[in-house]
Amino acid sequence: MLGLEYNSQVGEVAFRGTCVAVQETERTPQVHFGTSSDRIGTPEGYQQYSVTFAKAIPGAPISPYVSVTYSEFDEQLVFPFGLNYQLDENWSLLGMHDGRKSHVMLNYGAEEYYVQLGWIWFERASVTVGFGF
Repeated sequence: MLGLEYNSQVGEVAFRGTCVAVQETERTPQVHFGTSSDRIGTPEGYQQYSVTFAKAIPGAPISPYVSVTYSEFDEQLVFPFGLNYQLDENWSLLGMHDGRKSHVMLNYGAEEYYVQLGWIWFERASVTVGFGF
């Protein structure tokens, strides 16, 4: 999936891309590569590049994930992790640590777009809207 994201706080439009390298199976996790703006707590102009491993727990609405991410801002690897709770087909709640600090995101996802409401670092609210093609 290729897309754009807009960060109104710094007036930035950034490239976003995700490629699923391995589909999740009953026994193996999903593996995907991605890039997006390094947007939370960083100034304009930085990207992050990641490989993420995620696995749904059979019979449960939860999916933990871990990631290895290169942050252009930090100029180093960071190690995000979290737990996604699927509320229904389109809505999910994500508790995460982004490699710096923790936050919670309420997500609505459709095939071509997503909306994300966040409580960033448990200090401030955020809204993210993304679309792809």
